Amino acid sequence: MTNRENVLAAYKHEIPESIPNFFTDYDVWDSFGERYFGEGTGEDWFGVNWTYLPEHNNSQMITPGQPELEDLTNWRDNIKIPDLTAYNWEAIAKETTKNWDRKNKVSLCMLLNGPSERMISIMGFENALYAFYDYPEEVHELFQAITDHKIKYLEILKKYFSLILLHTMMTGVTIKICSSQLVCGENLLNLIFSR
Repeated sequence: MTNRENVLAAYKHEIPESIPNFFTDYDVWDSFGERYFGEGTGEDWFGVNWTYLPEHNNSQMITPGQPELEDLTNWRDNIKIPDLTAYNWEAIAKETTKNWDRKNKVSLCMLLNGPSERMISIMGFENALYAFYDYPEEVHELFQAITDHKIKYLEILKKYFSLILLHTMMTGVTIKICSSQLVCGENLLNLIFSR
């Protein structure tokens, strides 16, 4: 049994030969643009500044002290929803996946920053909590815009990356995909991957 077959057996609730290892059994793409993944600090595609922390298991945190949006009354003027058509996805996918071992490993994309986390990254935690109370309609509109963006992004991932698994912060689950068909997961993703 290859590492790939072992991982997929576990996702099918079968008994694998060994416990799957995220560091050896997967080829992972960390979701281009959703966070900054370089050394030091940098912006994601929403304009949020992140600091790379190698001492914290190579994670990122929102850079302290950056400006926070205080309210959502004019969110369309202050929050940029990325234009996904501005990127050459075919070239990005080719470069990203050129060393992937699709025969022996599972290809996975980590989708980060669902609507709530994205709003918190833009507004800060306290302002985001107040926004739920003070601006419920604007929160709903922002969440819809972020969700629409995510759907377009998932369609791009389907078209160019030939992924087997998605792990998404939007649903908090890992979703198994075979032959571009959703095998288990949420209805939102079923709509995308059944097209």
